[in-house]
Formats: sequence, structure tokens, C-alpha cells
Amino acid sequence: MNKVPKIKVFGVGGVGCYIIDKAIEREISTAEYFVVDDDYGRLQISKCKNKIQLVGGDHAGADYDYAQRTALANKSKIIDAIQGADMIVLIAGMGGGIGSAALPILAEVAKGNNTLCVAVICTPFSFEGEKRLNNAETGVKALRENANMTLVIPSENAISCLPDDAPKSDAIKLADEMVLDALKTIIVPITMPAIINLEYEDVVVAFKESKNTFFGMGIGKGKDKCIEAVRYAINCPMASTTIDYAKKILLYVEGGDDFTMDDMQEVATYVKAVADSKVDIFFAADVDSKLTGELKVSIIAVKNVGEGVQ
Repeated sequence: MNKVPKIKVFGVGGVGCYIIDKAIEREISTAEYFVVDDDYGRLQISKCKNKIQLVGGDHAGADYDYAQRTALANKSKIIDAIQGADMIVLIAGMGGGIGSAALPILAEVAKGNNTLCVAVICTPFSFEGEKRLNNAETGVKALRENANMTLVIPSENAISCLPDDAPKSDAIKLADEMVLDALKTIIVPITMPAIINLEYEDVVVAFKESKNTFFGMGIGKGKDKCIEAVRYAINCPMASTTIDYAKKILLYVEGGDDFTMDDMQEVATYVKAVADSKVDIFFAADVDSKLTGELKVSIIAVKNVGEGVQ
């Protein structure tokens, strides 16, 4: 590919719109952002300039079938928005109506256009109730039929990462941060200047088909920061699966002003040691002054369908 790839990121439903606003606030990437919802008020307060309102009558709420009909009725808007993209990234919280039901339709349109489609989603907490859990299960199943890569972040896992007396809002924030980190890991290495960038073609090879995807992030400090960061990333409690059976790994490393080539080599060596000996590693790295004295490792590991699926 001789041209700069066109990447569009769609935040769908309430959680998706929130994540897009946070990505814009933090200037995560030069990718083109869109927010998609049937809630006019939510769209109006979004910082995103590209707003797609799904019009179908009353607000869908957590009604999956109603939300699906609404999305299908507005399919022409979705087709127009995706047009011209080489790659789209879909962001949503599964469980509600629009996030769960509209996301698979965007993925279906992308598949029909031969557009690479990557989805990053979080699933509901158990306390949100059976209806939202069922919506999420239905939505994830439909999404996996059309998206090239589906990365699931179980919000429920956030509870075990926090003290027993922590407010539920902290768990919600942690799940949102994991979605943001995953989004950053996917798009920043191919859209922003860095020490070591990824080629878009590498991302296509890595993400072309992965229905079961591991994502982990870890931060290390001090003299053992490299192995500490890798260990935390590989054993990330927010992951929906394990790094086992990975065939391709996107490894994104960030360090402070003291970040060295030796650090990069050490991290890559550790990751290679715990992965399959034949795994393909796609490496990217950048400097963030706020991480001086620390090292941040983000790992996306993709698997062949049917291997290690949970």
C-alpha cells in the first residue's frame, strides 16, 4: 500500500461515545473519530464532530431487537461513514441495545467493503442483570461472525483488581481505561510518529483473522522494570483469555526519557520466551516523559479460531 491508510474509529452507544470523547481529550491518534447512537442528547454533548444519529422512534435502551431494527433502518448512514476507510475500529460496551446490536451491523458493512474491522468491547458486570448479559452474549456472537478481530475486555474482572471496599465506579473506570489502552495499542503505532512504528501492512497481517484475542498491559519500575512490566502484561487480570496459542503478537513498549535500546531488546526477549517459539512479533516503541523511571508494555496476541478459545 503506497498511500497513508485511512483509519476510522467508531464509538457506538453510551460507552462507545464516552471512550471516543476520552480518546479525543488525550489526543491519542490522528485517526478519524465517529460517535454513533440513537440518543440525540448524548450525541450533542460529545466532543466528536462526526455524529451519526440512529433514528427509529423511541430510545432503544436495552432492547436488543429494537436497537437492531433501528440500526438496520439507518444502514445507509453506516455505509456512508465507513466508505473510504482501509481499517475501522469499533468501540462499545456490550449489554445495552445500540452498543450490542449496532456493532455487528457496522462490522458486516465493513466486511462487505473488504475493510479491515477490529472491535474492542467490554462486557457487563454481573450486577447489571440477566438481560444485559444476554444482550452482550448475543452481540459478541454476531460481531465475531463479521469482524476480523474481536477483543473482549470483561468488566467483571475489574472487581477482583480493586480492594473490597472500593466503589463500583472505580471498577467501571478501570474497564474503560483498558478499552482506551487497547485502542491506543492498535492505532497509535500506525498513525503517530514514534521511535519504532508499525507498518499498516503488519497490522493487516496480525489482525486479519482473530476471533479470540488476548490483551494485557503492565507497568514496571526500577532496575527490573522490563521483566516486571512483561510479567504484569502477560498475567493481566483484565484479560478475557491467555497468551497461550498466540500466533501473532503486537508488542507496544513505552518508556520515559531514560528509555534505552537495551530495554526494548530485553522486553522483546522476555515476550518471545513465554510465547510460542514460532510466534510472529510486531514491535513498536515510543517515549513518554511521564514514564521516566518506568516502562509500560502492552500486548495484543491473536489466535487461530478454535485454539485456546474461552
